[in-house]
Amino acid sequence: MKTVTGIIFFLFLAFAGKAYACTCFTPDLEDAFRQADAVFTGFVVRGEILRSKEPPRSEEGSPYIGKRFHFEVYATFKGKIGKQVELTTGMGMGDCHYRFELGRSYLVFAYGTGTRLTGATCSRTGPLDRSSSIQESREAQEDYNELLKLQKKP
Repeated sequence: MKTVTGIIFFLFLAFAGKAYACTCFTPDLEDAFRQADAVFTGFVVRGEILRSKEPPRSEEGSPYIGKRFHFEVYATFKGKIGKQVELTTGMGMGDCHYRFELGRSYLVFAYGTGTRLTGATCSRTGPLDRSSSIQESREAQEDYNELLKLQKKP
């Protein structure tokens, strides 16, 4: 029986497809702020899936390359961004995307320039409103409160 189980396990490994995973370390607030190009709070007003202009080269490829979210910006802590900003993230297949949801407010740590921002899970980005993850919401709220304090210091 052990031999049969071993053979089956080996066959699963031998014929397994590619595996993708996002592995990262979330920095502390000070490092996250320093590393980000823009830090802001905003409300997601629209989202869309981005498609590749070229068809996939293989059956494993996907025609989708990411997602774009449109934010109404409430407050800016870092960076030169307007009252509305677009932010792109991945699709979630090992690319460390962030799962933004329409109609929710977030504290966002973004990278790039004012019109070409990207966001990822491996930052301190998080929801500012009640969410399914109370812990995640509480951490973002604590970060937001700390940023407010730092902003008021001379």
